Amino acid sequence: MPETLIAGGAYRPGNRSLPVVKRMHEGFFRFRGEGMSIIRSSLAPEAGSEPGTRTKTEIRLEDERTLLLHVRAADISAFRAALNMWLRLISVAEEMQEIVKHG
Repeated sequence: MPETLIAGGAYRPGNRSLPVVKRMHEGFFRFRGEGMSIIRSSLAPEAGSEPGTRTKTEIRLEDERTLLLHVRAADISAFRAALNMWLRLISVAEEMQEIVKHG
């Protein structure tokens, strides 16, 4: 019997159990400070090369001093891994700006 996707879960016609509903996990982060456009530019290549298809990330400028990060993932493990990666990348980019600025 063929399977049909309903609300992200597999459902077989005639099966009395309810389909599994998958929840999308997502987080929004706002970073404010000097040089956010530089950080956005430096992270742009990473946004286009995310490994796998379990996560989707948008990184954009709200204004010249505000960077927005939106991460979505199909499961909690992918969500955690994506958050760890993006928050670390932003942290490193901020640290590098400080080193360049202050020597």
